[in-house]
Amino acid sequence: MGYALEARGLYKSFGDFVAVEDVSFTIPEGAVFGLLGRNGAGKTTCIRMLMNIYYPDQGEVLLRGTTVGQEFRNRVGYLPEERGLYKKMKLLEVILFFAELKGVSGKAVKDKALDYLKGSASRIGSMPK
Repeated sequence: MGYALEARGLYKSFGDFVAVEDVSFTIPEGAVFGLLGRNGAGKTTCIRMLMNIYYPDQGEVLLRGTTVGQEFRNRVGYLPEERGLYKKMKLLEVILFFAELKGVSGKAVKDKALDYLKGSASRIGSMPK
């Protein structure tokens, strides 16, 4: 049986702080997988390496035997901490950030997001109070 996803020897540091050290796991096709650990254990950093948001300093991530790339990001949803909302970012910036996580950016994406927001605002304005 092949593996849907493999992490091999992942290592990530930020300056002198080692966030993830030699993490390896395999996930068989069709399996449900959970990544559990205490706060600060490196779970989020591992997920961000799986998603190519962070690149590992060492190690590799494989999707069905091939290095993880845009295909994986297109097929997997990722909701960061705090429900994905960043208090210092405007809503349009958050939408564009998530679009970029999925590998899309540019004027067309921004225009579509603005159209969506304008449409949402008009629908909210017509809601009964």
